[in-house]
Amino acid sequence: MSSDKQNPAPAVNVKTAIQKATEKGSFSGLKTNEINSAISTFRNAIAQALPKHLTPERMIQLATTIISRNPAIADCTPSSIIGAVVHASSLGLNPILGECYFVPYNKSVTGADGSKKWIKECQFQIGYKGQIVLARRSNEIKTIYAEVVRKGDKFDYELGLEPFLKHKPDPDKSDNEITNVYAVAQYVNGGNNFVVLSKKQVESYRKRSQTQKGGEVASGIWATDYDAMAKKTAILRLSVYLPKSDELLSGQNTDGGIVRVESAFSNNNEGILVEAIEIPLQQIPEINPVAPTEKKDAKKKTDSESREGDLSSLANQ
Repeated sequence: MSSDKQNPAPAVNVKTAIQKATEKGSFSGLKTNEINSAISTFRNAIAQALPKHLTPERMIQLATTIISRNPAIADCTPSSIIGAVVHASSLGLNPILGECYFVPYNKSVTGADGSKKWIKECQFQIGYKGQIVLARRSNEIKTIYAEVVRKGDKFDYELGLEPFLKHKPDPDKSDNEITNVYAVAQYVNGGNNFVVLSKKQVESYRKRSQTQKGGEVASGIWATDYDAMAKKTAILRLSVYLPKSDELLSGQNTDGGIVRVESAFSNNNEGILVEAIEIPLQQIPEINPVAPTEKKDAKKKTDSESREGDLSSLANQ
């Protein structure tokens, strides 16, 4: 008899765990061992989705660490958290090192009775360090990096037949306003490419982001990690000229996606089903207006019941 069959019924374990949460149907407020136990019920589904060189035990531990360290992530649906962790792992990106981010967003969904409600899901986003890691896997890139330029730095560049880029940062002005951001790639064969963006251009790209909705003031990850997101923007612009690895293409095609266990996990060790990842056209960061007070409890109950139903079916896979 396999060890899996000797364990208690997974659906019962996961239901018991999430019922202890301060926000029913999530991992919010659970102890580290309770989170680990609940995620472990997904072991079979995780194992089937992972590439062969990765183990479900490693992924379970990674997910537990991320949830324990970030209460906002713990509020998200378990399915989207686990999906984001496995997708990051299949791309070989480590969120602990800032190569990718798991960002909580509220989403409006329609209930069985036709009513609108909000659930919080975990969105997978690649950081600029992750873009660099993926780009290097083509084995044609010797060096790739991005930097921000601040007011007071000595900075000059020129395009054309004899392009050059020079940047001498002023360490005493490291808190000054950003004026530009650039990304540089040097190839194994000796060639190179670079792109330079002005702060105005970076802002234009930010406002076009699905998470910013054209806002004049940065929000979400753009508010907390503006430098990193500006560098990522430059890397993405540079990537047009870069040799493409399979991982880079997969990462760029799924950046900003919601990876749900029930739809995006393969069952043949081929990793994540990219075509099943939802790339939201509009996401609303963090807190959204809630339903009127008299309906709030009913809304939470409906959300919790639907989450528990999804978890029960998935844990038995």
